[in-house]
Amino acid sequence: MKPIKNFNELIKNQEFQEYLTAQKDLVSNLLITGFVLNNVSKEVEEIKESEKPVVKPIDLTNELIAVKPSAPEQLFNTESIMATVTNICSEITGYPKEMLDPKLDLEADLGIDTVKQMEILSILKDKYNHMIEESFVLSSTPTINDVTKYLLRA
Repeated sequence: MKPIKNFNELIKNQEFQEYLTAQKDLVSNLLITGFVLNNVSKEVEEIKESEKPVVKPIDLTNELIAVKPSAPEQLFNTESIMATVTNICSEITGYPKEMLDPKLDLEADLGIDTVKQMEILSILKDKYNHMIEESFVLSSTPTINDVTKYLLRA
């Protein structure tokens, strides 16, 4: 092949024309292959979806199912809740239980600061979560009696 001097000669060159045609065919084939593979993968996904088992709901309206409680139910009465709140306050503050009169103000009389109030509230939430609102603040119930009444309100 003789050297080509200008662009017009290059365009008219038969070998170059064959090279361009081969490149165009290659690109076309790659595009078609990609399109086909994309459609095949969609079809494969559709087949997989259609092969998933269909779960039919079971009608239990006429069935009687006996459920055994996993643990004995805990009774939430005034005495048990007050005893729990008193025990928690005693544990956090170090005061003996006998000293914690349910009518004493937690902050003013017993000196339970906000940090200790948060600790007490955290333990109460662990124990009585379903009975404590998210926005509840222990200082809104200043005595052990008030905390007990709050927990019993539900």
